[in-house]
Amino acid sequence: MADRYVPVLEERPNFGYTRGARWLRFSIDPDGGAARLLLEVAMPSLDQVDLYIPLRGGGYEVLHAGDQLPWSARPVAHRNHVFPLDLRAGIAVTY
Repeated sequence: MADRYVPVLEERPNFGYTRGARWLRFSIDPDGGAARLLLEVAMPSLDQVDLYIPLRGGGYEVLHAGDQLPWSARPVAHRNHVFPLDLRAGIAVTY
């Protein structure tokens, strides 16, 4: 599947409205110490947003958001879809 991804050149990509899914892949390589970042998907009307977080032993933890979920099910209480990213020092992660 890796060859099906194409680079996104816009700083703030907008894929428009569609009934289909869009998959995005990005990597973070922390050059400092451990950090906690927040990933914000600033489109509150999206029905479903899932973040796949790779686990040390293989597999993924999946965090769910979207306007179809109850407010209490959001990973972070915010008007947009926000996910916590916990980075370990010196370990690159691809989401």
